[in-house]
Amino acid sequence: GVFMRFETNSVEETRAVAKQLAQQFKAGDVICLSGDLGAGKTAFVSGFVKAFSFEGYVSSPTFALIHEYPANVPIYHFDMYRVSGWEDLYSTGFFDYLAAGGILACEWSENIEAVIPEICIIVSITKTENFTERKIEIIGDVFYLNGQNIKIKGVNHHDTTPDDGWTMTQDEILLDLLLM
Repeated sequence: GVFMRFETNSVEETRAVAKQLAQQFKAGDVICLSGDLGAGKTAFVSGFVKAFSFEGYVSSPTFALIHEYPANVPIYHFDMYRVSGWEDLYSTGFFDYLAAGGILACEWSENIEAVIPEICIIVSITKTENFTERKIEIIGDVFYLNGQNIKIKGVNHHDTTPDDGWTMTQDEILLDLLLM
């Protein structure tokens, strides 16, 4: 699969990466976010929704399980942390929202891995020793790079195990695309 890595040094930079990535999304797409508590998943979503002209407040749907953001394309922000089975998942309305024509942003998506659409964007956010620094890893099918729309084949999220050819630099991705 194709892999991109960013390092951010503030919440604002994390939001900027998300906003840039979001420009490639359309109705029906799914973004899966993973990371420890406080890693910046909700900050990422707050930058993401700004790309769709949503100016309201974005908060973690930890207790509500879902927040709806009425943006240019509706965004449905899920927190799957407490979802531990089919009954919990059905109670969130996940499958209805999946068919509703908006974009799903799912925090703690690893808890519902079995039902996530095979083609999705995976965002993993990791805290570092530096309080404000984050490592953001993105696996997916479309990226915005160096001012160009670059389409990359979809990634099956069930097969994201690193191997020798998994990690690519931005230059390697550009070179790969030129050779296609």
